[in-house]
Amino acid sequence: MLKRTALLACLAVLGTTAASARTPLHVKLHFGLLAGGSYDTLRVVQETTVIPLRVGTKLPYYGLGVHIIGPEDHHVKLVVHKPAATGPVAGGQSAGDSTTKTFSETVRRFEVIGFSHTEAGPLGHYTMDVIIDDKPWKTLEYDLVADTATAGSASQH
Repeated sequence: MLKRTALLACLAVLGTTAASARTPLHVKLHFGLLAGGSYDTLRVVQETTVIPLRVGTKLPYYGLGVHIIGPEDHHVKLVVHKPAATGPVAGGQSAGDSTTKTFSETVRRFEVIGFSHTEAGPLGHYTMDVIIDDKPWKTLEYDLVADTATAGSASQH
């Protein structure tokens, strides 16, 4: 019985060490408008929480830059909560509907998780839960607004 207890104690210590190794040493999140000529070169060029709605862009045009300093890959999950539609909306969403979408990515040091729209969706206030290695990390908030000429400086080419 003593050997078995000692083995269980050793496994418990190893499990604690392995779990703490998965904790990122440092995390920086940058949310806003993206620019770049390809998926590999996308970067957050303007941090903002006001995102103009653009439909049919060639590349994602807004998103989250995730910088993680740590010894290994980390699992990043984003849970985006869309606002309820308040009137007729393209894409079949009717008033009163709200939607949650989940995106997952493995991040080693730096990754951009980008978003774009293939059709118009509800404008309004969104929240995004950032979960790293199954632990809630941060909740971001942003507003999706109608695209106007004042937002043209960050448009896709």
